[in-house]
Amino acid sequence: MEEEDLVVISRSIVIPRNAKKSSSSKKKIHVLPWDLSRLRFGYLQRGLLFSRPYPKIDIVLSRLQTSLSLALDRFYPLAGLRSRRG
Repeated sequence: MEEEDLVVISRSIVIPRNAKKSSSSKKKIHVLPWDLSRLRFGYLQRGLLFSRPYPKIDIVLSRLQTSLSLALDRFYPLAGLRSRRG
């Protein structure tokens, strides 16, 4: 993909929903052997299906930010790893 093909719709900073609580409390996540076997594979080849009419981009971005915030709350060590300015 060429740089000219990329259009930035929005920029935002997403933090874990309970950032203060997450940094102090460590949660144990139990993993089954089946889960570990799935880690060896590359990316999952699945897609997302969206119903039409498409919601407004503001709604989609808000929902994505909320979902990412909840995921970072669960996997706090990943928060900030993809931070890049520029």
